[in-house]
Amino acid sequence: MISPVEKNFYMVGVFDGLALGRNFSYWNLKDKDGKPDIVTQGTVMDAYDGSYNLLNNTTNGQFVEGLEKLYSDYRNRRILVPDAAWIVALSISGMSDKDMEILLYNSRKNAGVPDK
Repeated sequence: MISPVEKNFYMVGVFDGLALGRNFSYWNLKDKDGKPDIVTQGTVMDAYDGSYNLLNNTTNGQFVEGLEKLYSDYRNRRILVPDAAWIVALSISGMSDKDMEILLYNSRKNAGVPDK
C-alpha cells in the first residue's frame, strides 16, 4: 500500500537495478586460467540483453498498472515483487494467455500458495 509516486520511484529503481545487474552478471567471469573469459562474458551479456529487450518501449506506468492488476488477485499476493515484475514484463511483451496461466500457476506454487 504505497502511493502512486512511490510506485513510480520503485519502478525507476527496478530499471536501474536491471542495468546494474547486467554489469554484475559478467564483469568478473574468468576462464580456468584466471583470465577474463570474453566468450562467456559475451554470452551472458547477449542473454541479459535479450531479456532486457522485453522492457523496450514500456513505461513505469505500464509496470505499475500490471503489478496492481497482478496483485489484485488474492492468489498472487505471496508472489515476490521481483517475480511479479518478471511476470508483468512477459505479459507486456505479449506472452500468450495459456503460457501466462502456466507461469502464474508455477509462480503461485513457488510462493507457497496452496492449490484449490
